[in-house]
Amino acid sequence: MGFGFGLSLSTLMIMMPIVLGAKDMAIGMGAITQVRVLGGTISLAICATILNNHVKSHMSSILSPEQLTRVTQSTANIDNLDPEIQRAVRRVFEAGYNQQLKAMAGFCGAGLLSLAMLVERKPRRIIPS
Repeated sequence: MGFGFGLSLSTLMIMMPIVLGAKDMAIGMGAITQVRVLGGTISLAICATILNNHVKSHMSSILSPEQLTRVTQSTANIDNLDPEIQRAVRRVFEAGYNQQLKAMAGFCGAGLLSLAMLVERKPRRIIPS
């Protein structure tokens, strides 16, 4: 969860009473919500690290250390650079975003595999009381 699996939260909440008993419902809801938040936090950290590492390693040959510091503090500072340097800096950011997208696509693939493991041969049924 958390790597884009938050969209399945409503399905998990609907299935929870079927899988868990009434006495464990609060524990299940808390666990699902906590794992979702934790996954989102980890995902954000991974994406930020990918972009920062890519930008710093590729822009050191384009920008001076002072310019690099300003650009990494705020991307609005790109507008203060020469037009040719602006294009080069934007290309570096584009490549960094592409790397982030590839990482998230890998997590989506892992999510599909984990989803496949949830399939039951004899699906559970709701029996009216």
